[in-house]
Amino acid sequence: MTYLQGVGHNEFNCCGFDDATGPDLIGRTETQIVAKSYYLALVRAYADGDDPMLDYFSRRADVFRPSAIADHVVIANTYRPDPASQVRVLDDFQTEFADDRSSSGDSVILDVEGVYESDLADGN
Repeated sequence: MTYLQGVGHNEFNCCGFDDATGPDLIGRTETQIVAKSYYLALVRAYADGDDPMLDYFSRRADVFRPSAIADHVVIANTYRPDPASQVRVLDDFQTEFADDRSSSGDSVILDVEGVYESDLADGN
């Protein structure tokens, strides 16, 4: 999800009415620069497998954004990767019960006493 402050629905297309109201409107030209920049990054990430492009969605837009977008434009992104394909779990503490092995198969080095790992069995 990408949210732009100061933009109306019709600013995202070429030919709609200029019907946005409110303070700090950024206008159609700037809106389309933002949309094209973020949609290009999204297409590059998913169609071309260019995973670093997802940084534009997973990082804060006020400190990391495409260079063509003006600094005064307020953007908020919410990115939730598909847990089945884009998240690597290092240790879920559920599938490997050996203290020296993570659930991803990597070695674990511990320097504490009283380590215990078992099924997650919360009372609720």
